[in-house]
Amino acid sequence: MNAFETYLNDLKVLKGFSTEGELAEYLGLRKQEISRAKKRGYATDEQCIIVARELGVHPALVILARETIKDKNSRHSKIWEDALSASKQVLRTNNKDYRK
Repeated sequence: MNAFETYLNDLKVLKGFSTEGELAEYLGLRKQEISRAKKRGYATDEQCIIVARELGVHPALVILARETIKDKNSRHSKIWEDALSASKQVLRTNNKDYRK
């Protein structure tokens, strides 16, 4: 499971959604688009920010997680993964809750 899919699954659990369709509707996606979002990173910045705020994490983490699976170039994907890892380390030290 990729990091972006983990964030989406965490949101599904947090909101008490029992189906992928409920999660998709909450994010403004069609039911059939949620699997593409999870597997290929097809989600907008706005949708990533919604996920981040609901989970209380910095939006950059969710956006970086999306980019790691969205970019088909393996070298670029590795750069995104490194940025995600570094950002997690930096943001973990401030313990701020980003829910608003």
